[in-house]
Amino acid sequence: MSAADNDAMKPPGGQVIPSYSEARVNLSSMGSRVTSKSYSGLYRCRGCFAESLGATICFIPCCECCLWGVWGFRGIPCPALGCVTFCLCKQGSSYITEKAGMTTGELVLVDEKTGTLAMYGIGGDCTSMSEEAQCYCTK
Repeated sequence: MSAADNDAMKPPGGQVIPSYSEARVNLSSMGSRVTSKSYSGLYRCRGCFAESLGATICFIPCCECCLWGVWGFRGIPCPALGCVTFCLCKQGSSYITEKAGMTTGELVLVDEKTGTLAMYGIGGDCTSMSEEAQCYCTK
């Protein structure tokens, strides 16, 4: 990862996005304070394709087991196409993405105070999450 990429993964205020292992430990320490509402709201994502497009995402809990993600442009939701709306499944205190029954990513609350979320993708071994976040989202 280049220095520019490293800077792209630092949210405003100097917070550094933790590794997947650190994020899981932090999430466990938050305990029952983490609910589906901890993930809900309008977010701006950085460090991924969404940033260059000016895209936002609105996470909406549809029940205690699912989290809908609706992409938008500059805060305006655009759910018209099926490809811009997706569902994450709750697993413990985080939400996962799946394809053909296999976990492909995990959305983790990394800062309880600011509501910052990080998305970690499947690692190169295809059996565990990558330690490095693919992107992060701030409210």
